[in-house]
Amino acid sequence: MLPQRGGPSPALKGAALRDRRGLERALAEWKERTAAARMHRDATPEDPPAAFAFSRAFERTRGIAWVLSSLDFVENVHPNA
Repeated sequence: MLPQRGGPSPALKGAALRDRRGLERALAEWKERTAAARMHRDATPEDPPAAFAFSRAFERTRGIAWVLSSLDFVENVHPNA
């Protein structure tokens, strides 16, 4: 729980983002995972875990892209791209 008064909690006080190169590597990895998860989801439309795996990968990709301020990430994560 976040403190209501005073400074940040000790756990948050030293929080920092990874460096840009680390975030760019993570984005590339999550783009690959998103493309693979999309292919699996599309091949097995009645499989809820496949849909969940795609959703998770998509949201991770979107979050990292947002942190990096990359706006063209969604449409570029396509199995044929």
